Amino acid sequence: MSLLTYQKDLFTSAGRWLRSKPDGRVLWPTFACLILVILVGAILPSGFAVSDRGSAAGGEDERSTQEALVARARTAYSAEIERALPDLDAVTLETLTENLTQLAESNMPDKRAALVSFAAGDRDAALGTLAAIVTAQRNNGDETAVFETLSETGALTFLFAPSASYRAYTEALKINSDDPAARYHLGLLFQQSRETENARSQFKSIAEDPALEGTAWQAAAEGNLGILAIQAGNMALAEYHVLKSLQYNERLNRPKALGLQHANLGVIGISRGNAEAANSNLKKALAIFEGLGEEANIARTLGNLGLVAQSQQKYEAAEGYLTQSAQLSRKLGDARGLAMQLGVLARTKRLQGDLTQAENYYKQSITLNDELGNELVIGAQYASLGGIEYDRQNIVAACSYWRESVKFFERSGSAEGTSQVQALLDQASCTTDPG
Repeated sequence: MSLLTYQKDLFTSAGRWLRSKPDGRVLWPTFACLILVILVGAILPSGFAVSDRGSAAGGEDERSTQEALVARARTAYSAEIERALPDLDAVTLETLTENLTQLAESNMPDKRAALVSFAAGDRDAALGTLAAIVTAQRNNGDETAVFETLSETGALTFLFAPSASYRAYTEALKINSDDPAARYHLGLLFQQSRETENARSQFKSIAEDPALEGTAWQAAAEGNLGILAIQAGNMALAEYHVLKSLQYNERLNRPKALGLQHANLGVIGISRGNAEAANSNLKKALAIFEGLGEEANIARTLGNLGLVAQSQQKYEAAEGYLTQSAQLSRKLGDARGLAMQLGVLARTKRLQGDLTQAENYYKQSITLNDELGNELVIGAQYASLGGIEYDRQNIVAACSYWRESVKFFERSGSAEGTSQVQALLDQASCTTDPG
């Protein structure tokens, strides 16, 4: 067989394995692994043939090499999936991976060249090559090929270049407005850019489409409509959509999706102040995630259980959940999750009266949030540090922290945060900022 065929078989095997992961999710590190495998295969010389019937030793070496590369790819994919944020549904993984596999298996050298450019970091060249392919296909009047290339472009750029992905899927839908993948991915792009009404419109069109009745698309769309309602603070509507998604996923036997919807019901319970309902659903979610070995979702669920325990003034239990969540987040390299759990741990310690440990956790969280650019969160945490110093009767230090808090709230455009901290400054009779 030719080395090019070997390269394609390698990626196909890895892609098939990845798609078989139960309700897996994908984030940019996973794409990086996918693209890296393609790049390594693409830069190997393909101008010579590898004999299918060479010497026994040569055949064994070739098989060993292939098995080693596939094993390495599987290990890399597994590690990156563990790190993935649980914000994308399983159907996203399946369809995006399918599109990327199609690109890798394409007989068009230009498509493979686009992948090599993208893997090498030259995104403009990759997008330019794919755009040129679309133009040529349109000139040939091949709308089916145009749709396929646009879908592949949308998948390739989904998490690296959202604006390019949006353009590709929008153009694809002009050719085939019924395609569920393009509609769903477009909805996710709207959701990520906080274009709530556009996102809701896309997901609703899928949830109410008779042609998609009982499919994973419908289940996923209902789940995302639930998330949008949670974000809008409409818990009754959120519960309606989440329960529908839960029902569909039970029929489809999608365990990870079931865990995610129980987790969403747990969040709804937290928002309503219903600790019993929150605990029940979060523990169901935790059991599912533990059974699947889903460490990223385990970390998030433990964090939410910590919040529930904190609200019930069960501080030791809260600390136990939050510490486990923080440890998992650190292990997975999830700086955002770690920053969040450290902040909640800080509040738990402050409620217990351990001001020194609370201060320590807040400062660790601020360092991480500074790296992440979360100025609104930093503003809130500086306000909490000010509260700690006020509890210690150290008014000068409290005023200093509160002034820092105001700066971050003003930069993040939070008039409410600025007003609340300014009231604290006034109440403590803080002098004008010496700076």
